[in-house]
Amino acid sequence: MNWNHPILRWMSRKGILYGASLRSENFQQEVYIRNLMKDVKNRTQLDTPLQNIPFLVIDLETTGFRPWKGDEIISIGTVPVEQGCVCDEKLFHTYVCPLRPIPVTISQLTGITMQDVKKAPPIEQVLKTWLPDVHGTTLVAYGAKHDIAFLQAAMSKYLGTRLTNRVIDVYQIACWLHPNWSDHSLDRALLTYGIPIEKRHSADGDALMTAKLWVKWIQVLIEKGIQTMEDLYIELSKNRTPPR
Repeated sequence: MNWNHPILRWMSRKGILYGASLRSENFQQEVYIRNLMKDVKNRTQLDTPLQNIPFLVIDLETTGFRPWKGDEIISIGTVPVEQGCVCDEKLFHTYVCPLRPIPVTISQLTGITMQDVKKAPPIEQVLKTWLPDVHGTTLVAYGAKHDIAFLQAAMSKYLGTRLTNRVIDVYQIACWLHPNWSDHSLDRALLTYGIPIEKRHSADGDALMTAKLWVKWIQVLIEKGIQTMEDLYIELSKNRTPPR
């Protein structure tokens, strides 16, 4: 690696390590570092105050955890956060008709049955309808690795493209803000911050609750001196997140 590269020299001055320290389990740490490398040339993006960034909070329900083994998306929920506010009137939700039956265990967890999805659109149609809403946003998810892996797999298979949006994993922020928690689940975070738990394990319900949590945490971050995307990237790229 050419450590004389201006971007890498800039990262070194900021105290950001890149390279051998990264492993696959530190997915989000690597995402933040790659985002920095991509955005450092564009000071406008890096200097944007957090409350001015258009975020899109996303949650998926899936038939399993391995898209490379044929597990599929069966529900998508998204909620915009604009100017530091949850835009619940713009909530998007749809079921997705999978190619294979939904396992009983997944139906028990999510409440989604084949009856719910049999008349739903296929994932290719859903993506084509939904992607315009994604353009220009920073994606936010709780446990983003899962959601992004499924979206990338579906987009690659059906559209021959990939998501290029920046991604923020709220789980990693939970680990950073509350390192002493023994449990960094979404439920723990919601209870701690006084957000009512409603429609848990539904894509629209989880997306809306995560959006409400994210708005609260934007203010917490600002109070801690994390004012911009650059501040957030730098802080989170230094922190290794325990596996979920």
